[in-house]
Amino acid sequence: MRIRTLLFILVAALCAALPMHPARAQSAGYKVTIPVTDTTAAQRNHAFAVGLGMVLTRQVGNTITGAQGYSDALGKAANLVQNYQYQRAPAGSASPFVLQVSFDTAAVQQLAQTLQKQLQSAADEVPGAIVTQGGKGTLWVSHMDSAMDLAHLLALLRSDNRVKSVEPIAADGHGVMLQISTSAPLQVVLGSLKSKGHLQPDAIAHSGANASMNWLR
Repeated sequence: MRIRTLLFILVAALCAALPMHPARAQSAGYKVTIPVTDTTAAQRNHAFAVGLGMVLTRQVGNTITGAQGYSDALGKAANLVQNYQYQRAPAGSASPFVLQVSFDTAAVQQLAQTLQKQLQSAADEVPGAIVTQGGKGTLWVSHMDSAMDLAHLLALLRSDNRVKSVEPIAADGHGVMLQISTSAPLQVVLGSLKSKGHLQPDAIAHSGANASMNWLR
């Protein structure tokens, strides 16, 4: 009886001592370390924004940066911080300090879900958009009335690092057809560019185009 009791106590003690690896791994995914030049509020808030961006892309992927509310969310990153701590950076580092930040897991997960819904809504608004993870397709943009409009459109598209190439292949008096190659789904790229105020989805899909947009001056 004593031996059985001792064995029970020993097993219970061993179980209590075992590390909770799943919980620790999940928590670690919401922690980041950011170099900072000083301990001012401005540097701290900037580090919070950078850190939240790292956590979101770590949990969801780079496509999350195309959500319309992504930039606003980074600006309010401090609201999602659970705790933070400054430490001296190792000798020879470019910055004298590092800021260790832990974000609220549930709050970040909720934010990620919201941003993913925004991405999906943007995708639904683009008729016939490419649905693969990048590739080549055609984009029709109407209301292109001058060479200057075309120049501005190409500059806007090429400013997005997910657009690998874009070239005009046809045009008429109302718009231009572009051959476009992207490293992310076209609807995600267009949803991000739409927020800059010059492109909006065309209610009527253009024949032969994977996506149709209107140009706004």
